[in-house]
Amino acid sequence: MGIDNPDHSKLDYESIADQELVRQYRNGDAEAIGELYCRYAERLVKMVHKKLAGVPHRERFEPTAIFQSGFRSFLSGISKPDFDPDHWNIAALLTTIVNCKKDSKLRKGVPDLLSDENIGKVKKIMVPEGEDPFDLDELDLETRDVIDTIMTRLSSQERSVISTYLDFEKQYTRDDIAARCSVSTYQVSKTIERFKYVLRQMLGMD
Repeated sequence: MGIDNPDHSKLDYESIADQELVRQYRNGDAEAIGELYCRYAERLVKMVHKKLAGVPHRERFEPTAIFQSGFRSFLSGISKPDFDPDHWNIAALLTTIVNCKKDSKLRKGVPDLLSDENIGKVKKIMVPEGEDPFDLDELDLETRDVIDTIMTRLSSQERSVISTYLDFEKQYTRDDIAARCSVSTYQVSKTIERFKYVLRQMLGMD
């Protein structure tokens, strides 16, 4: 299941129904889920913000982070083999999951924050090669969960490319990655750029 499908580039994602976007994602189209994320992010973040009004220690809970956590749970659910998009109202399902995530966080009293420090570390993935390498283990669990979620949607070859790319200790160039993974440098670049695009979308960095 790969993210590099030439037919996907011709799709008008904004006009595609939710169920079809989910179906495209299940077929390996990472951009489809990016469209679904953008379609509901602002609306559901505002919903969470409104529902948190008057909550004690309100400053400990970040609406955007709660939505992102709910969206990751949503991704896990729609990725299951027996999930049938046609049997679900996708907007209602995502809204329910985000609401449940918000309620769970409030019951536990645990803040769900993606700190500026961690965002800064993730942004280093987007800088030119060779600048400021860092250890992915320094990222918090929520952020690493985003990366793990994306990795599950890649083909074995794409996972190999991205895993090598994320080995900042060795700082492989794209030519190095191509040689190690037995793919073209063009394929390496395309896989990395698509990975970065989805990562930015899921972390709300765009």
